[in-house]
Amino acid sequence: RLAGVNGLWREISPTDKDGRTEASLWFKDEEVSKATQQELSTSGSVLVEVRLIDRSMPPARVLLPLVGPEGVTVISDIDDTVKVTEVFRGHGKVLENTFFREFRAVDGMPELYKRWATKYGASFEFVSKSPPELHEPLTAFLRNAGFPLSSVHLCSLFSGERSSFKARRITALLQEFPGRRFVLVGDSGEHDAAIYAELARRFPEQILKVLIRQVSDRHTVPSATFYGIEPGKWQVFTDPVDIRLDLPVKPALPISLSLPEFPELFSSLPESFAFAVKTLELQRALHY
Repeated sequence: RLAGVNGLWREISPTDKDGRTEASLWFKDEEVSKATQQELSTSGSVLVEVRLIDRSMPPARVLLPLVGPEGVTVISDIDDTVKVTEVFRGHGKVLENTFFREFRAVDGMPELYKRWATKYGASFEFVSKSPPELHEPLTAFLRNAGFPLSSVHLCSLFSGERSSFKARRITALLQEFPGRRFVLVGDSGEHDAAIYAELARRFPEQILKVLIRQVSDRHTVPSATFYGIEPGKWQVFTDPVDIRLDLPVKPALPISLSLPEFPELFSSLPESFAFAVKTLELQRALHY
């Protein structure tokens, strides 16, 4: 339920064997309006409570961004796009940067995303093949590095559909928000360029631009990857200051640029339990 409005609890589906679940919940406009006025809510966000059906534990609380039916959404990879992981250097470096070194942001990316949030009113979705077990440290990293409030979508290491996870998850977001326009951001260390290019060909009206960070001189992106896509709709960059993104300056909704310092809001929740809010005529749909 939405915190602070004394609303009814909505039952969601049981979790799967990995402890995750996904549901679509509906709330009336007046409930959302009251929820945005609560003390712990920030501009463009609502506080949601989740509890076990037997009430054996206190409710978990999480802050969720409001996302309208129109506007700009940035869908971003995490590893080597906004976080230094060095996947392209092999498993040893991945283990070192994941378990033995403090998470580090790619230079300039937090500032870039904050600027897009302010200038374009952009919302943010992080889609990564990192496992859900890293959800809590990754969300803490994004928060502490100053990235805008966002949803994070991760993929189990044991999923039989890991190879198609990014394409499927991004496709679902595009279809969930047909009125929004999207910018896809990834890196050249793995397969982001090919995945994003194919999506840009499938959804040319919705995808405004594909941006690929070149991680090293040895990991380039052939221009043929973007065959059939207008030159102005894709760019490979090494420094975020070189990115060219010419969108109308029209903030669609105020987006919180940083999460408040309330640790109780960030109790561990299943990765797929992440909301996005669509404004409808009489109701707003929260997809979490």
